[in-house]
Amino acid sequence: KTIPDPDGEWFEIRNNSTNPITLNGLIISDEDGEEVHVVNSESEIVVNTGAYFVMGINSDTSTNGDYGYPVVIDYEYDTVRLSNESDTLVLQMGDVIIDSVMWDDGTTMPDPNGSSMQLDIDFTDANSNDNHLFWCDEDTSSPGVANALCSTVDHDGDGQSPVAGDCDDSNSERDT
Repeated sequence: KTIPDPDGEWFEIRNNSTNPITLNGLIISDEDGEEVHVVNSESEIVVNTGAYFVMGINSDTSTNGDYGYPVVIDYEYDTVRLSNESDTLVLQMGDVIIDSVMWDDGTTMPDPNGSSMQLDIDFTDANSNDNHLFWCDEDTSSPGVANALCSTVDHDGDGQSPVAGDCDDSNSERDT
């Protein structure tokens, strides 16, 4: 099922901290600040430790994606559009940038057509998500829960990924 752009745009936040985080007041923007949305809710939005939270431009599960199940959006934002070409998504609280992720038109980052980029589950921290080597376009993204391992990522540091022929990507002593 093809979803018209931008109906299927979403991203998820994972709370890697040891404390619950409150999203009220979170600023979602692009790099130059031309597109800005401030998270606003009558009730407090809390993301518990280790939990995922999905934010999307469209919360209608009949029109926002097709992953074999509906994409459930925890918070619907407006104003900010995620470009399919090159863009930067910035999350900040007040003047403090919490995280930002930049992608390009397939030069380094995956550039899937009609599907989502996926961040490998082993690299969900704010520093690792800036490295294009930890992203893939396997279309196994799972909004709101842990993603699968990317077959293009070298998990054991032996210079081989499963897609490159590593038969045991959890053991750096054995290559192909």
